[in-house]
Amino acid sequence: RQKILQAIDRQGLAERCQFLLNRNDVEDLYCVCDVTVLTSIREGTPNVVLESMACGTPAVVTDVADNRRILGEDEAGYTVALNDDAAMVRRVRELLTDRPRRDELSRRARKRVLAEFSLERLARKTEQVYLESLERKRRDSGCPARMLAAN
Repeated sequence: RQKILQAIDRQGLAERCQFLLNRNDVEDLYCVCDVTVLTSIREGTPNVVLESMACGTPAVVTDVADNRRILGEDEAGYTVALNDDAAMVRRVRELLTDRPRRDELSRRARKRVLAEFSLERLARKTEQVYLESLERKRRDSGCPARMLAAN
């Protein structure tokens, strides 16, 4: 943290940066952001990207874990190669200076997260997995579906 604070001071950005640490109101913060930046070197499925998209905030992220799949191909933000700092800066700068592009990605981010990652979508995908499994079991065992459903 100390190195980051020193770099911010060297660049004369101290007046423009805040470190908010752990918060219980992140959804309120995403809505006032122009862009979310995630520079992780490893992740699972990053909630920060999904939360950002749900609030209509486009993201610039490193190409690790599920980030590319979540954002789509430049659909809801940008994915850059791991350790490509120049590309990260270029994409963040683009979103900060090109308001029409940022607004378009903002709309797409919200639309994509609702269509692909909502609880309703998760429930439908889970149901489909169970139905396919049940059909496979029925087919492999020769049992009528009604007999399997009763067990």
